[in-house]
Amino acid sequence: MVGLSQLQMLAGEINRAAESCAPGEALSRYFADNDPIYSGLSSADVDRVRAYAFAAVARTAPQSGVDAAREEILTGSAPGPLAGAARVIAALDAPSLDWLAPLASAARRLRGRDQKVWFDRIDSGIRSDISETGMTELARAFQTVARKNRVGVLECNEWIASAPDRFADAVRQDLAGQDVGAGTAQSDGCCCNGTAKTAPTPSRTIPPDIWQVIVEDQDETKATLGSRLLGRPSLLAFFYTRCMNPLKCSRTVTVLSETAQLAAAQGLAVGIYAMTYDPLWDTPSRLKGYGRDRGMTFSADLALMRTIADWDDLRAAFSLAVGYGPATVNRHQIEVLVLDPSGNVVFDSDGKPTEATHLVGLLKKAADAAGRVRSD
Repeated sequence: MVGLSQLQMLAGEINRAAESCAPGEALSRYFADNDPIYSGLSSADVDRVRAYAFAAVARTAPQSGVDAAREEILTGSAPGPLAGAARVIAALDAPSLDWLAPLASAARRLRGRDQKVWFDRIDSGIRSDISETGMTELARAFQTVARKNRVGVLECNEWIASAPDRFADAVRQDLAGQDVGAGTAQSDGCCCNGTAKTAPTPSRTIPPDIWQVIVEDQDETKATLGSRLLGRPSLLAFFYTRCMNPLKCSRTVTVLSETAQLAAAQGLAVGIYAMTYDPLWDTPSRLKGYGRDRGMTFSADLALMRTIADWDDLRAAFSLAVGYGPATVNRHQIEVLVLDPSGNVVFDSDGKPTEATHLVGLLKKAADAAGRVRSD
């Protein structure tokens, strides 16, 4: 961990950003995993800073923090950032009912690992009189969303039935006398199932020289990146084997395995690959074991890869949302890209979880588009 004084300095910068004339814009850098401010910090220290930044944006410009809060609530597992993200959702004027299910799911992830949270300052400890925890903040956000949508406790039972007792009891107690009726306008565009209501236009443009980078797969086969990815639609995801969040890397590689099976069943000629964020640690043998444990049957069209010597160039070329601490990755987004045969990005998961059926549909769409171009 870095010194407490450095974290307090970052907290001071967050306070000044929150007091600026455009707090949403000024605070946005604290939700970018690849921002230099996080370089060299441990994962725990990154979590402390992000939690503090979430609380600041909740006070000043909550709508600007929705995307970051969505990612945290869908995939996060640390009490501090989850609590801060929950505050962002609770501060929205008209939060969608779609938030209720992921808030309850986030509470389940905190079962057995909940901790006190305190957003007044970053300090060496939390005052003994503080009672708020990650779980209570998630419950408060759930209650607020339900109240603003005039949803009562009976309607919430499907979401809280399997939630931890502390979360479920707080919700039931708060909503016991709630008047029910038509919900408010769902204006924040939550879409918390991981699939955007309106798919954004991918903003990543891949420089052509990056296709010459040499990569190595789990079988120690070396090739250029372009020879793997270009010439047919392809899927490229990013992961690393030391990832401790099962909803990110482990799930992503499992989804890629499922996607390959569905694509083969439909006769699609596509490539499906994942590249490690941690090429020095993730040797071919580690890649092979990690993929096999998640259902991968490797082939020329389905592989886990690492760079040999050009990781920093590839990281920059793909504008990857990943940061590094003293030893390895300290935080990253879920990054899954679908590329057309020319290497143009036609889909970017943008931090959201993906599903195999959705990815196969995108690959088929890219294949159909490529076929139309060739026939023209």
